[in-house]
Amino acid sequence: SIQALEGRDAYVLVGQSTLLPSGHYGGVTQISAQQGFWVNARVQGQQVTVSLNARNDSLDGRQLNTASVDTRVQGNLGQWLAIGSLSGFEEHSGSAIASRARHSRSSASAVYIKVQLLE
Repeated sequence: SIQALEGRDAYVLVGQSTLLPSGHYGGVTQISAQQGFWVNARVQGQQVTVSLNARNDSLDGRQLNTASVDTRVQGNLGQWLAIGSLSGFEEHSGSAIASRARHSRSSASAVYIKVQLLE
């Protein structure tokens, strides 16, 4: 849950975590993959307009790669508004002296936002 003043930006961080085998002796490491976006809500009566801005910059050697998206959704106060989805694919493989294992999994989930007035 995030609290923000009307017309002011707030940052939303979404993602997932998973445990991966690490090293020897059955150890595990938790890794997280996260993405975030800025959100700004404006209310007029019972209607809300939500503006979203996401940006993903990365460096590739001396080159800057930039990706961004701006979008706007409208709906009623207190209503869950669909703003996108997250998808992922993970693959694990390993081998031992007499065996080999491979596992893969894909996942998808929707992302919603709800705006409520605080009293």
